[in-house]
Amino acid sequence: MLWQWNHGMRRGLCLFLALTFVLCYSGIWGRRAQAETVAPDTEWQQAMALLDEMEADTERTFTYQGETFLIREGLNYANTFLRGTDDYDPFCTALMEAQLAQSADQGELFLQAAKLLNAYAVKQGYKNYLEYSAWQYGMPSDISQLTQRIAQSLPMTVRFLFMRNGWLLTPIEAEGIIDMPAFWEQAARMYGKLSPEYQQLVEELATSDILEIQKVDTLSANSMVFSSGTSVTYVLVSYRDELEFTLMAMHELGHYLHWKSVREPEVSNYYSIIETHSTAGALLCAQDMEAYFRQLLGDQDGAFATLRYLAEAITNLPGVLMEYAFLQDVLLDPEAYEPEDLAALYLQKSLEFGFDGGFSEAYQMMQGVSWTNEVLWLAKPGYLAAYGWGNLNALWMWYQQAQGRDAVEAYNRLLQTAIPDLPLETFSRQMGLPDLTDDEDFEGLDDFVYGTLSSLYREVYQEDPL
Repeated sequence: MLWQWNHGMRRGLCLFLALTFVLCYSGIWGRRAQAETVAPDTEWQQAMALLDEMEADTERTFTYQGETFLIREGLNYANTFLRGTDDYDPFCTALMEAQLAQSADQGELFLQAAKLLNAYAVKQGYKNYLEYSAWQYGMPSDISQLTQRIAQSLPMTVRFLFMRNGWLLTPIEAEGIIDMPAFWEQAARMYGKLSPEYQQLVEELATSDILEIQKVDTLSANSMVFSSGTSVTYVLVSYRDELEFTLMAMHELGHYLHWKSVREPEVSNYYSIIETHSTAGALLCAQDMEAYFRQLLGDQDGAFATLRYLAEAITNLPGVLMEYAFLQDVLLDPEAYEPEDLAALYLQKSLEFGFDGGFSEAYQMMQGVSWTNEVLWLAKPGYLAAYGWGNLNALWMWYQQAQGRDAVEAYNRLLQTAIPDLPLETFSRQMGLPDLTDDEDFEGLDDFVYGTLSSLYREVYQEDPL
């Protein structure tokens, strides 16, 4: 079989959470804005312009038998309409040729950008752009400890997410199923089980004019909680379909409740903690979400909705391994590569991690060219790592809850504590979060997470996922 995993869906899911920002006027965003506007012709602006050009190129098309198709939607089209026909292989051959040409063109832009980004980082006093980006998002300069922990402690979970995450190819209709006002009531009660104060805050938000709900048709949905000064002024929940809406809403509520509890904007750039607030909140409410979905949709469709909810909550974990390994090579030594090399390098990295998308040998390079879908991470590798650490913390707290430990009490303490001016590791220890260096802290985590996901998958699809 040519294809078992949909890159286009992966791109959408990856950007879905990656672009779920929590913005603050002060702190890291203010420092970044100041640094990036000191001189209008710095390496930074030039590099961002190149990456913007890459992002715009995601709209590139190719032609097959007189019809025009978006490259990024080509495989979805082939698998939906051409599988089993005589046109399937010729179409995919034409698509791969177009993808390789696009990869080479974008590779030239990215290698130029990498050189500029490294030069900019050196001017700021860092060894390279990876180290600078790690600082931007409150991460240690060496991310290898995090990537090693994810690879070691969540191998089956990560493989499942990588191989089986085309969740937008829904077996159920995802429109007209969610009663929005009723959902907010449910969400308030779910968070209210974590703390009665949260229920009141969610209920007040749902009827306020600072909440905006926005349906979009783009591949990415940009949700955010934005603060200016000392009060939350804007909460946006943006979504592509109603099942995505449920996670977007629960995720942003974690951010919102932290801001309301602390009652002042964060000046910290510890994004791993900020993302722990949101992802852990969504996961600690997962049992109630499953009951909600099953009551609303019935058991099989409810199981699917729960599966998608959970998988989307942690869908960036494979990217932390793959994209960071790729970027470590290319960003640290862009002179060593030609534009045509990048697809083969990305394929090599994915196979080294065991991420085989199921391609036949003739089409295997289609997996390699998918590096072009990760423009966001090329610009913000530190944010990718911070998201990974936040996901890891959240999964650990969810596992503690399943074992009957005081995960809710620990979560409330974390959510209601302003992030102090302390080393990240010190603050994490004070909050009772796991130690990346301690194997015992993560023992049994993969069995629990993968076991939960695979059980839902079997209920929906009547087969083992891997």
